[in-house]
Amino acid sequence: SLETCQERIQQTMTEKERQILTAVLLGSDKQKDDEKSAAVLLVQRLLLSSTSRDPSQATIDVLDDPRVWIQIKTAIRSLLRIVLSQQQQQSSLIWVLDEIQNADARILEVLQFVLTDEELSGRLACCVILTDTHQQQLDDGVTGSHNIQLWIEEILQVQAAKLSSSMSPTAATKSQCIQTIVIDSLTLQQTKQLLAAAMRRDETDENVVQPLAKLLYERTMGNLFSLIQFLEYWQDREWMVYHFGTGQWNVTNLEGLRRKSSLSENVANVLCARMQVSLPRNALHVLQLAALFRDIDCIDHRDLALIVNNDEAVFGAAYAELWTGDEEEPKDSWLPRGLEIACEQTMLISISEHEYKFTHERIKDAAYQMLISSLIKSFDCEDEAKAIHLRIGLLLLDDIFGSNGDTDPLKAVDSSRIFACADQFVYGLLQSKISKLSGDSRLKISQLLLETGSNLSQTANNFDAASKYLVLGIKVLKGSRESAQATQFAFQKSYRLSVELHLMYAHMEINCGRTENSQQAANAVLLYAREKEDTVRAMMILIRCHQADFDFNKILSMALDLLAILGEETFPRKPSRWYLQKEVKRTIKKLKESGITAKNVKEMPHMDDNKIMTMNVLHKIIAPAMLLPERHPFFIITASRMARLTLEFGLCECSGTALSSFALCVLGYLQQPKEALELADISIQVIDSVPSLNAGLCLTFCGMILTTEPSRKFLAVMENGIRLSLEGGEANDAFFARAYYNFLYFYDGIPLQPLLDDVESSTPKILDYNKTCFFLVLPVWECLSNLTGKSSLDVCGLSKCAGGIPADCGMDHLLTFQMQAAFYGGENEKALELKEKIDDEPGKLIQKHCPFYQARLFFYCLICIDIYRQTGKRRHLREAKKLSNKLGALVKRGFIKLLHKYQILDAELRSLGKNSDAGSILQFYNTAIASSAKSGYLQDAALANLLCAQFCMTARDGHLKQTANLYFHKSVELFCSWGALEVAKSIKLRYPEYF
Repeated sequence: SLETCQERIQQTMTEKERQILTAVLLGSDKQKDDEKSAAVLLVQRLLLSSTSRDPSQATIDVLDDPRVWIQIKTAIRSLLRIVLSQQQQQSSLIWVLDEIQNADARILEVLQFVLTDEELSGRLACCVILTDTHQQQLDDGVTGSHNIQLWIEEILQVQAAKLSSSMSPTAATKSQCIQTIVIDSLTLQQTKQLLAAAMRRDETDENVVQPLAKLLYERTMGNLFSLIQFLEYWQDREWMVYHFGTGQWNVTNLEGLRRKSSLSENVANVLCARMQVSLPRNALHVLQLAALFRDIDCIDHRDLALIVNNDEAVFGAAYAELWTGDEEEPKDSWLPRGLEIACEQTMLISISEHEYKFTHERIKDAAYQMLISSLIKSFDCEDEAKAIHLRIGLLLLDDIFGSNGDTDPLKAVDSSRIFACADQFVYGLLQSKISKLSGDSRLKISQLLLETGSNLSQTANNFDAASKYLVLGIKVLKGSRESAQATQFAFQKSYRLSVELHLMYAHMEINCGRTENSQQAANAVLLYAREKEDTVRAMMILIRCHQADFDFNKILSMALDLLAILGEETFPRKPSRWYLQKEVKRTIKKLKESGITAKNVKEMPHMDDNKIMTMNVLHKIIAPAMLLPERHPFFIITASRMARLTLEFGLCECSGTALSSFALCVLGYLQQPKEALELADISIQVIDSVPSLNAGLCLTFCGMILTTEPSRKFLAVMENGIRLSLEGGEANDAFFARAYYNFLYFYDGIPLQPLLDDVESSTPKILDYNKTCFFLVLPVWECLSNLTGKSSLDVCGLSKCAGGIPADCGMDHLLTFQMQAAFYGGENEKALELKEKIDDEPGKLIQKHCPFYQARLFFYCLICIDIYRQTGKRRHLREAKKLSNKLGALVKRGFIKLLHKYQILDAELRSLGKNSDAGSILQFYNTAIASSAKSGYLQDAALANLLCAQFCMTARDGHLKQTANLYFHKSVELFCSWGALEVAKSIKLRYPEYF
């Protein structure tokens, strides 16, 4: 506890240390170097005292006890709480972590424990500093760098989960407790500044600093690590010397240094030269051995020992050339001594009892380059290096499979050793060498590569690297031949292994966006499959490929074939309306018979494997069918079928999608909001209790249904859906959820500014990932910008910058928002022109419930009324009445949030009567205004006031004309409250006599 920690500090601190701690807590920046050192000792003493041991007797072996790490985590958290408790409430603490790439798993666990602490949340921020080299490793997916990337992502996910309940997704992103600072390469000017400070010379020195800085920059392009290596190399060669008289560094011969430091001399060559000069042979050979593990971050000491004990067999003809001189020291001693010296020289770092790591990738590259250079010098080719890799791989393979008895060797061995062995085959297996391997070796290598690919895909989500190992496993299993006969032979000889390799490779390739390779692998399984389950798995991958290509016809065709294989009921490729009604009614009947409610749905049993497979097949149809209005019949059929399977056979990971999608059908197709709301509540409970596929998208569907309720519960549900989609890696679902979130927020009458802030920050990021989603969000961005007067956003210009609108995606939304903005601004002729460009019946089957389309219906009617006023053409009046009746029918069906819109249209239509009583019409307007304001729809209340003011202004009654002033001012006030400042401004310009 905090109190216990404070007591222990008091018991173990000296008076001097108390003074230092007080200075630290008060933020004193006048501490001397010795005081800062004492402060470090104070923290060390705090850690040691937390282990309940005598600090004077504490040794490094304390850290090997797992219980100690629990106490250390608590101690560090307590220290930070103490620091923050002494500060003002609004202040925060910045924790800077340098060299984070060298942290081991225990250190990362400690940091995560502290950074996700609820008491420190919001007041503790962490800066992770990475040089450009380490950031490049993260971007390139270098093995080991994923630990840091996953650590950062996990912390952000934990924090986002805590923040999501209290703020929007964008606001939560802005409150992240951890930020990454990348130290980029230096510019030429910065190189001059650094060199001048290091040499204690003036930056403008034209004789030494400026020419030397230029030379350094040419060699290193400003990379910090490389720059330091060059400076230390020149110092080692005494090309730069320190002058004790002047206190400066001098260059002995600048022209000579230029000649000696040729352009071909890169940082690897410099490192090689430095290592050859400064390291004894045993340390040099240890580095070369460790460098043979090319893509391995942590090198196991036991693997190095295994190679040393079999060095003559491993290195073959190169042994005498490479290791002459090492026989003077016994094998069992020169390896530990070499590792010790390499660590002392900061070439390696020990991260556990058995594992070592290069302190920088450039050092590993330099050590490997030295080895390759020696081999080329002796054998005049690089094939010998590949042969060494292959022999090391076979040596490790025999050790893995020979040391675990009858158990599954790949399950009994640590995954890092499996990866180390697989790495050797990647670098050592040439096509010509595969045919020379025995059948048993090829089988074991393929099993090892399959396990490696599986581990990479599951633990690091590194699909590209996993694919590299899996395709090699396929090649090894087939032998040296690349033909249909070789593939057939592999399936005949090792069926299960061939199936798993091909299917996992197909999965990795589709995840990397390479659908052609994925289809080839899946088709191979389809061709030689012996079991129904393997056929189904291959066809599921092919469906995913067609989804990536957005080819709905192929998705549907293959899904129907799969249903037939599984013995399930199929459905027609061109379903009639009668068939749709039959499907939906069967499911509704089943729902009533089952008695399932939101309270008892968690008690349902779990579905068996056969039915789960059927659900997965139907699940592949539902998403693309939802996005294409002309395919909505298939959305209704699959949603209905999946919901019925859930009600009959129990819950599975697709049940959330099934129930939420069917709820959407009940609302949009049957237009029964009450029943849809019940299904949405059931869906939310299912998602909460069962791990669900596309959980975020399911909650988005539920949020769309909840918009029929008077409350604004739907916003929180949809924000949670966006968060779950991002956490689950379903970026497309998250972006589509964001688009619908924007629409629903816009039409619910909430002030626009927070939405505009969210859209401005999130929309450009969407363009980097998915252009289709970008063009769905862009119309809202334009409308918000223009209504609020923040900017006059040009969608057409942005579209051109983004490469054009794909297949008119988002044009329907764009024209709709532009039509509404034109009507708000009084440009009724432009609004009519835009109306005529829009399809009158969008989303014929399931989207009539959506506020976006209901609002379109509302504005269509208002435009027709206004045009009738201007032209007197009765066809516009007939159309207006028809549209108003449609909205009234929705209100009668239970869409109570549309009541105020219907009342506004009713007042407008009544105002068209020539013999109508003006006072009674005014009463209808007042009813609509009161209903809009009471429901919280600021924009509709403002619009109703504006329409009422226009009616009063044209009335014959002089008293009503005076009343118009009140309604105009109220309209402007409400539009300003909504955030539509540009609309308020346009009203003042159109009716200046009232302002």
